[in-house]
Amino acid sequence: MPSFKSWSEVWEEEKEERSKIDPNKICTFGIKCLDDRLTGILPNDLIAFAADSGKGKSQIMLDMAIHNAQNSKKVALFFLEGGAKQAMSRIKWKLISQMYYAKYKNGTDMDLRKWLINKTDNAKMFEEIEALCWLEFQSKVKDKLQIYDLDSSFTITDLTNSLGWFMTQKPGEFLMEDVLDVDLIIIDHLQYFDMQDSRNENAEVTKIVKTCKEITNYYNIPIVLVSHLRKRDKDRGLPNQEDFFGSSNVPKIASQAITITPEHSGADYQHGIYPTFFRICKSRSGAETELATLCNFNSRTGEYDKHYSVHTLIQDKPSAVLEGDRLPKWARMYDAVNQQIAKELANAV
Repeated sequence: MPSFKSWSEVWEEEKEERSKIDPNKICTFGIKCLDDRLTGILPNDLIAFAADSGKGKSQIMLDMAIHNAQNSKKVALFFLEGGAKQAMSRIKWKLISQMYYAKYKNGTDMDLRKWLINKTDNAKMFEEIEALCWLEFQSKVKDKLQIYDLDSSFTITDLTNSLGWFMTQKPGEFLMEDVLDVDLIIIDHLQYFDMQDSRNENAEVTKIVKTCKEITNYYNIPIVLVSHLRKRDKDRGLPNQEDFFGSSNVPKIASQAITITPEHSGADYQHGIYPTFFRICKSRSGAETELATLCNFNSRTGEYDKHYSVHTLIQDKPSAVLEGDRLPKWARMYDAVNQQIAKELANAV
């Protein structure tokens, strides 16, 4: 039963728990502007990611899963929108596209939908690339990525039960302790959970999010949870906590809440370049919520650019671009590198 503790007791307990954290086990986003800003994903983080439908959040989750698996982190991926096979189709297509643009570029029509229905104009080439991708993926990911094989419905009970797949034991202070042998749990997405009480959706959403937070706290394993945003208002600007779909408890319970917004006016459709804003609209670790970062997404390679700009927000809308001494500390080192590169290019000309 919970009880009061003296502050000195809690002081030492916090110190002991923090001392057990292995920096090499910390997972990251694989997106430079987020990793610079947040350093990484804390062991007990519940991170809520949100974007409008079709704006790239599922691809970010797949990329995050692969990025961490390739860095020897064990990842549990729940791709609830389409299941394991659809997740693998999207993973494969990104790998195939990257290899095509890196090594082939022979004028083949790189059309995802045609590839999905076996209607490509160069089937032999795609088979060859897929075989090469298998060898490369196998060597890098090994057994670090596990994808939940969704059958039909999925409830919060299914989530908690499925974690038994990763359950193991280790010696504790007095007895053997249950631990999860997994470094990161990714759930895409919240709105695909089956609600046990459809008459009170907000209460059901809150229950799901609270259970996820309880898992992170008890097992010290981070969860990244994807959510939709409310119907877009033309004057919304970059979404904040109030724009999460359903219960406002989603970002309130989460330790970090991140929104993703395309910047359509700067898009280069011919070359597949799409500028994207990342906003941390809630942070329990002190990240600034009045700033946003902007970086390009390259649809051909499926990667977000390592270069980014930092913007202030006024009434949720991007305003000034920060430079030099006005930049926050986490972005200054990166800005100095950019300035040096620009100087070297100018001297070369």
